[in-house]
Amino acid sequence: FVPDTTIISPIVLLFHGHSNTNNGLIELDSNGVNDPSIVAPYKKWLDIAQQENIILIVPNGYNIGDTLKGWNDCRSDGVGNSEEDDVLFASTLIDNVVNTYSADATRVYANGTSNGGHFCIRLAEEIPEKITAFAAIVSSNAVNSECIKGTLPVSAMFVNGTGDPL
Repeated sequence: FVPDTTIISPIVLLFHGHSNTNNGLIELDSNGVNDPSIVAPYKKWLDIAQQENIILIVPNGYNIGDTLKGWNDCRSDGVGNSEEDDVLFASTLIDNVVNTYSADATRVYANGTSNGGHFCIRLAEEIPEKITAFAAIVSSNAVNSECIKGTLPVSAMFVNGTGDPL
């Protein structure tokens, strides 16, 4: 979503979890058609983006196997993690959005659930100069991480629950 405005807008990137898709994250079926039967709490971001003049990016993870999609979050014990250079992908995506639209490179926010949340942590560690803040939902800093440790502070929010079986 790109707002119809001339003001310089912040960017919010939403990253789906392992085996989900960008469409599923915002209540669209595999053909990009609205499907209210999909439970999609991130759909609210579309309204927020329009109301607050936010550039909203909802990328799709790389195919892992025949049907699963996910992000290379560098957990060495993450079953079925992508081996793609998703950090390079996200970094290039941010650069392209900043250069193409009226985007504020100093206000880039990442939000992800599960595998997407782990990937947000990785982005903050490996390209902290491009990530202003992130929110990791049902994810935490991996015990068995192969990520490059960050050297710059990045604001973070973690949302986890004791009833989550994962």
